[in-house]
Amino acid sequence: AAGNIDINQVVANTTSGAHLTMTAGGKIDVDAKVGPWDRTTGSTVDRNALPGGRIAMTAGGNININTDIASYKSTLAGAEDASIRLTSTGGLINLANGKKVMSDKGAIYASSYGTLQNAPSLETRYPRGNLTTVQYANLLKSHYNDPVYMGFLTTGPLSLTSTSTNGDVNINQAIPETTGAVTIIAGNAINVNQRIYTNNANITLIAGDGGIIMSSIPDPRGSGWSDYQSTEYLGDIDARAGNIWIEAIGNILLASVRSSSNVTVKSSAGKLDGRSLQNIIASKNSGLPARLDLAGYSGITSFNTGESKNIHAISRNGTVEGLSVDEPFMLEVIAGLDIKMSGLMGKNISLFAGQDIISNSGWRFIGNALAKAGRNIELGSTSEATFFYTGENGPSTAFSISTKEEIRGSANLTAGNNPFAGLTSTIAGISAPAWTSKGTGNISATGSLWLEGLGGFIATASGDITLPAPVHVAYSYYSSTDIRNKQQPFTLDAGGDIKLNRIETIGPVTMASAGGNITVDTTIGPHVEMIPSIWNPDDKGVASLYILASGTGAQITMKEARASRDSANGISGNIFINAPAGQIILSGGTGIQVDSGATRNVADSDVVTVTDTISPTPVSRLPMPHRDLPAIGVGPTIAGPGGPVIPGALPPDAPGSIGLAGITAPGGSGGSLPEILVSAPATQFAALIETEPTASGPSSGDTESSAPGFPDPTINPLSFDTATGAFLVYAGGRGELSEEERRR
Repeated sequence: AAGNIDINQVVANTTSGAHLTMTAGGKIDVDAKVGPWDRTTGSTVDRNALPGGRIAMTAGGNININTDIASYKSTLAGAEDASIRLTSTGGLINLANGKKVMSDKGAIYASSYGTLQNAPSLETRYPRGNLTTVQYANLLKSHYNDPVYMGFLTTGPLSLTSTSTNGDVNINQAIPETTGAVTIIAGNAINVNQRIYTNNANITLIAGDGGIIMSSIPDPRGSGWSDYQSTEYLGDIDARAGNIWIEAIGNILLASVRSSSNVTVKSSAGKLDGRSLQNIIASKNSGLPARLDLAGYSGITSFNTGESKNIHAISRNGTVEGLSVDEPFMLEVIAGLDIKMSGLMGKNISLFAGQDIISNSGWRFIGNALAKAGRNIELGSTSEATFFYTGENGPSTAFSISTKEEIRGSANLTAGNNPFAGLTSTIAGISAPAWTSKGTGNISATGSLWLEGLGGFIATASGDITLPAPVHVAYSYYSSTDIRNKQQPFTLDAGGDIKLNRIETIGPVTMASAGGNITVDTTIGPHVEMIPSIWNPDDKGVASLYILASGTGAQITMKEARASRDSANGISGNIFINAPAGQIILSGGTGIQVDSGATRNVADSDVVTVTDTISPTPVSRLPMPHRDLPAIGVGPTIAGPGGPVIPGALPPDAPGSIGLAGITAPGGSGGSLPEILVSAPATQFAALIETEPTASGPSSGDTESSAPGFPDPTINPLSFDTATGAFLVYAGGRGELSEEERRR
């Protein structure tokens, strides 16, 4: 029709499996039911409907849905069988309060030019009237967890789109976990005011300049309820075993996201803001993301990854700050500007920052760390840094050594050079930015450093390296006779000054400065008390010592030094200390001690006087790191939404290519990572483990007996009885359904 279409009587031709197509140049008003309806009773009860009939409505103006639309797919397998397509090319799709567009399994596509809502807002459904502000707020709160009795409902795929660059998609009604793949596209913004769930199918959200905003309103019942809507926040997304792709041109303000597959959150021109909420928590199937990719062009702020184990984050033009992690297996962070994060960094970490890497409270109980900064690295300004992995279950895991596993704890830090050179990895399709020199780069670690594992400590800076607190480097504190304790390097390579308080190691020590001075406050390789079964039980010196200050007028200021030779294991025991154009100043003793067969070379621009032995007085060993862990807002693990499982095959995946303003949804899943086995020192923290505080809050098994005022739906919002051809839609509560509900 060139004008309007008014549906004022039941349209039931799809009952026979036939298709229905309506096209209007103006508007379409749906004032009578469309689908396999009984014209007399107004229901599908006792109506023998054949499956497969498609419904398509296209209007140049609005499509006003004032009564229900339904289709019936049954066991048909075609993607378009029983599909419902509603398209407004120049107007809105208006769904009246309490009305449904529904199918048992058929796909539903709703596309409007203007803003699309999957249900009227709570404010529209429940007007304020004469209520006070507090009364009205309580009224709205009492309906946060209403059963799903309206909206676009199907167990098949669901697609909601607003095509205008000013158009939003507002999710005002929960999309239940019985739904198939969900795709939401908005030319401007997506406002997630209620939950979005699927039955193990993909969830894809793509928005324009307006970004994506997920409601951070807390569930008034808390997180201990067992129904499918139980969550921390109203703006909750759970794909269970499906992938999640969230993308916008503008900013993305996250609440909680759940999946045991791949999760991608990407802003191509804005930032990601986790708002210090619990952003990643366990899905209904208790799974955490197999891979978590975060990409915020202008920054990533206050994002809590929970207990995610495989984390990758990039900001090409901004800073990554407050990224909270809890011992992931893999952590990769790339930032065009700064990286500012601390805490339990995990098994393998790689940090690349165009400017600075700053950790105010240190890195704790991590594995191998690679950190490259275009300018400075500031590590542990208020606390120590601990490099060794303590087991996949975190600090409460008992320590053990296995011949099949390796301790993992090393640090390789570089400052003042191109951090992105040779970096080929991409995150959410985004590669590392270009880099221009930011000036001289310094490395400092105000707190003590403790490293156990393979790799040692290597620091390279175009400027100064400053370590004013003690450093321990070994393979294992409790593998006392392991030759690998003599093989882990301690290497400092600086363009400027090197300042070192104390190094405790029996491995090779190297310090080189191209244009500055070298200062060491304590003896290198001093005598220690011989204690069986712990590190250095035989009182050995370092495996070798190499110190070079090559600049004109450079000074090496140090105490004594001792190296121990072990020719059977390739340990040279040589000492080389040289300031060819400067001075070597020995204070507190002149002993530079080597074993028979080793070489000693100590020289500066004139004459250095040394003796053959150092002070015999043993020094105290450095204490092991304590478990006074920094406060990290990890929060409780939440079991996620529960609900009925829909039998049958899983729904199909989300469409492989969905375009809007130059951004495209992914077609496949991300790669997986092989497991890396680790172990760590044995029982040194047993006493502390016993007193370590545990996180508070309800566990996945916690329940509450009652919560007055807030309904707890028994949810299966749309059930199709194949024997009778009837839809059953009900609003439930705890316990048995009422007879009235059964009749409905």
